Amino acid sequence: MQYRFDKYVLDTAQFALFIDGRKIDVEPQVLKLLEHLIDNRDRVVSRDELLDKVFGRRVVTDNALTVRIRAARNAVGDSAKEQKVIATVQGGGYRFVADVEVTSHITAQHEKAAPTGDGSSGLDNLSTAEPTVAVLPFEVLGDGEVDATIARGLVHDVTTRVARSRTMFVIARGTSFQFESGAHDVREIGTALGVRYIVQGAVQIAGNKIRVSIGLASTESGQEVGSWQYNKQLGDVLVIQDEMAELIVGSIETEVQKQEMQRSVLIPSSNLDAWSAYHRGLSHMYRFRMKECDNAEMFFRRAIDLEPNVPRPYAGLSFVNYERAYLNLDDDRKNSLRRALDFAHEAIAVDPTDPMGHWAMSRARFLNGDLDAAHTSITESTDLNPSYANAQYFLGWVSMQLGEHEIGVDRIDLSRRLSPYDPLIYGMLGVSAMSLVLLGRIDEAMRRVNEAIKHPDMHYQARAMGVVILAMAGEIELAKESMQRVLAVKPDYDIDEFFSVYAFRKDEDVRRITHAFEDIRHRVRH
Repeated sequence: MQYRFDKYVLDTAQFALFIDGRKIDVEPQVLKLLEHLIDNRDRVVSRDELLDKVFGRRVVTDNALTVRIRAARNAVGDSAKEQKVIATVQGGGYRFVADVEVTSHITAQHEKAAPTGDGSSGLDNLSTAEPTVAVLPFEVLGDGEVDATIARGLVHDVTTRVARSRTMFVIARGTSFQFESGAHDVREIGTALGVRYIVQGAVQIAGNKIRVSIGLASTESGQEVGSWQYNKQLGDVLVIQDEMAELIVGSIETEVQKQEMQRSVLIPSSNLDAWSAYHRGLSHMYRFRMKECDNAEMFFRRAIDLEPNVPRPYAGLSFVNYERAYLNLDDDRKNSLRRALDFAHEAIAVDPTDPMGHWAMSRARFLNGDLDAAHTSITESTDLNPSYANAQYFLGWVSMQLGEHEIGVDRIDLSRRLSPYDPLIYGMLGVSAMSLVLLGRIDEAMRRVNEAIKHPDMHYQARAMGVVILAMAGEIELAKESMQRVLAVKPDYDIDEFFSVYAFRKDEDVRRITHAFEDIRHRVRH
């Protein structure tokens, strides 16, 4: 059966979609979705019905269907804003609304619908969509069964965790495994699978040590954009797999996000789709300046206008308002705090399994004065995705203020391993330094705070924490210099403002911090 609409043909016999006689690379689940909507175009098809048709008995999140709807619209030249082919019916589901002509024979035109030599591939349909990743079988450099077992297990764990990250769509292992381990032309794989990134790896065991090497390549450029090496003592295989998979996925997620932000900047603003607009917003979000907050909000709102059923732009808007309240950038701080909570609620309502929504909620709850609720939310975020570096960082932040300093240091150390070049690395260093100095581990604290205060993006609230750390470590001159830089930005900065953004719970911590801060402030003033 062939369904013709506009310049497209869905051919159920070939299970393929064509545009002007040329085959479009579309993943099977999207084709299933299109076929079911067209077959039932006389009625509204519920989301539950589509989930059952597209995914069968697999347990998936509701957002998985939203992703396939978006891909289907992209494939047929539609969008959430236009809805000229697939319409969203509020509270009901979806309906295929384009005019359809049905035929039952395969035309010669489609029989010849092979690649035309114009370079078209699955990548064309992904050029402005969310990133798709294929994890290929890892190469086994040794000949032992343990090597092969860990290699297979790591690919399984990495694939599963990438899917849990909610920032990337990962090709099923059964499809990726058609490519044997070893060297490949990533452009060819990109064309064959319609993916933007390829993950390859190698496992080697020597004596009682295991080494795993990972490479991330862009199928558009054909170049490797990230590479990492992990070394561990050989022990419990399942523990090794779990720990390494966590680090590998954190590295991949961080690098892909960086690549997507850089990529979005090259797209003209008028041509941005929802995913690219979101990443353009991310490129402004972590800079803690009024203009950058405004720019981030503009792009996040554009992403929501284009696709309102994706959670991360709402989470981004929550964090933008958190920044405004945190740095007193808005004349109405209470309004910024309220909006931070409201947008976090929106993000979680759209998809309660996306860890970024719970991360944003934790930030908002913390700044609204509810440290326990903040801890609950950030724990939910790390449970959903243990490889989410920003969530591990904020869990360390909250733990520090609860007085759980050992846990704080541990979580920050993990966040730094997951994202060693994070835009908030100065915050990670500062928070861990504060926990360390409160634990009496002065030398370690000094190494970290000295690195943090050299960061060019360090804002005055983070620098105020540095003042306290340096003072408690006995580095009075450095503490005075840092205090002068804080007062240059906020001449009336005092301990009350410090504790408006740092809610330390233990009385002893509060006493020591207050004494150190007031001592340095007095020295600078006099």
